[in-house]
Amino acid sequence: MIKKLSITTNMNTMKGLTLIELMVTLAVVAILVAIGLPRLQGMSAGNRMASTINSLAADLALARSEAINRNRTFVITASGGWANGWIVSAPPMPSAPTPINNFSSRGPVPNGMTFVESGGLLTITYLNTGIRANTANLVFTLCATGKSSRIININATGRYTTSLGAICP
Repeated sequence: MIKKLSITTNMNTMKGLTLIELMVTLAVVAILVAIGLPRLQGMSAGNRMASTINSLAADLALARSEAINRNRTFVITASGGWANGWIVSAPPMPSAPTPINNFSSRGPVPNGMTFVESGGLLTITYLNTGIRANTANLVFTLCATGKSSRIININATGRYTTSLGAICP
């Protein structure tokens, strides 16, 4: 018996996708990406803000603890403005004549963000007791358009707190 060849096939034996099924799948994926991408970008901006404010908080804690542990003054100096980054160092002292330059340093804040200190100070000095040399309270504000601002308050003793502020313009 000879089997006749047929152009028609049985649906149970077909394998793969049709062009229409592929196009519908791609359209659904494109819609999901279009909806989800702006949310991911907003989330990454928030993460960059948290990372930046946490970097300053870490350097404040580092400078204060090193000032106490090494029994010498430590200074956090803005690089021409806090938005340009900062450097933690220890200047020379009579008891420790060798300076410690660039103990820690941070680069500029990410694009699209502003970072300012309310009093315009460009240095924070921790004495060997862990107390700040300038006893005025300091307030740092990090802003990115449309996001909640991040704030660091540093009290006269040198301790800090972080918080969320108002939505940035």
